[in-house]
Amino acid sequence: SIVHALHRYLIILLILGIPHYVYGFKQYSQGAMATYMKYPKGAINHKVPKSIPAWQAAFIEPLACSVHAVELGSVGFRDTVVVAGCGPLGLGMVAAARLKSPATLIALDLFDWKLEVAKKCGADVVLNPSHCDVVEEVHSLTGGYGCDIYIEATGHPQSVKQGLLMLCKMGTMVEYGVFGQEATVDWTIISDAKVQ
Repeated sequence: SIVHALHRYLIILLILGIPHYVYGFKQYSQGAMATYMKYPKGAINHKVPKSIPAWQAAFIEPLACSVHAVELGSVGFRDTVVVAGCGPLGLGMVAAARLKSPATLIALDLFDWKLEVAKKCGADVVLNPSHCDVVEEVHSLTGGYGCDIYIEATGHPQSVKQGLLMLCKMGTMVEYGVFGQEATVDWTIISDAKVQ
């Protein structure tokens, strides 16, 4: 199931020691996997019912963010949707977008094992930017049209440009990645060619 695939992915992240952040954008708080946690003043906390196992409860907040990103994209059944980045948020976005029944759902990531999880979460097509020109592939898959919705969840500046290049005219880009550096692009990519 999707929940089990995401759970296995989270375990891998924890084993690899990849840091995670709690309570807000780019703010670090000790806790999460600890027995006790000191909550910041003004924090809004919701008690998880005992009927929900901790390994499932760990996905409540990331999945809520993923669903929010898909809702911002207003995914429809005729749309070609691209989700860039198959981390916990990106995989949740793939799963949430699948529930909207888009015509085609494409997942992008640099790691093939993450793309395998994306397939289990509902991606129709998975592409690795280190193996192919993903902009060219998306245009090929859509008869030169491009994607209707591009959801960026990598936090890498190149993904912003990549998304703008593969969007169709009047397409929607949802930026959800957290960047460690500034992202700059030549905004003429979307000027007269994509805006009416």
